[in-house]
Amino acid sequence: MYLEGVIVAADHEQEWLLKWWWKHYRSCNSHPVTFFDLGMSKSARLWCEKRGEVLSLTFPDSWMREVSPSRIESWKTTYPEPILHKRKAWFAKPFALLNSPYSRTLWIDLDCEVRRSIAPLFPYAIDKNGDGFSVVLLEFEGKHYQNSGVLSARRHSPVTAMWAKNAREKNHLYQGDDDLLVDTIRENHFRIPFFPMTYNHLTLLPGSENAAIRHFAGPTGKWDLLKEVHRD
Repeated sequence: MYLEGVIVAADHEQEWLLKWWWKHYRSCNSHPVTFFDLGMSKSARLWCEKRGEVLSLTFPDSWMREVSPSRIESWKTTYPEPILHKRKAWFAKPFALLNSPYSRTLWIDLDCEVRRSIAPLFPYAIDKNGDGFSVVLLEFEGKHYQNSGVLSARRHSPVTAMWAKNAREKNHLYQGDDDLLVDTIRENHFRIPFFPMTYNHLTLLPGSENAAIRHFAGPTGKWDLLKEVHRD
């Protein structure tokens, strides 16, 4: 087992981001990366195998519970694009953390542009005042939000274990992994040392151009990211 490292994950819909993500990450970081295969193409998996360890993570289709029509309609107000087929990959995140080969793990979404060293994030996973798990706390229009695009966690964190349990049992009640993580932390009164926004700065918020990690989250972010990828 390695002490510290990074994990990312992709299926066939997300693999187009791998080369772009890797280019930016490797320009300023040397920590090992483990790639979780959620259903990549053969060519994408071979590409990953040349750059790090690749672990398969699969779930039966029946694992995702049926969502009520009324709930699906309510989700369209915040995410107008069809998302039901995407959610299986989203809810795989806590299970990837559980299967990480590292004692201290950073999860980074593939739509994150890593621009500086990630080393300062690892200590948050072992903060003596926390439960072995750290995430960003965002503030927008007077409200606070947590976003799971970048995570720092130690092995055997109770937060990860409960998040995975809830992902398995309650995925029909949540749009995605972010919402579920927020409720998991709140309902269990987990102690979370939040890391600075510069390590997960959503591009839809002002100031992302100066961030250590820019996160192209949501439909608008993906359109901007598509232009970034083509520019590279």
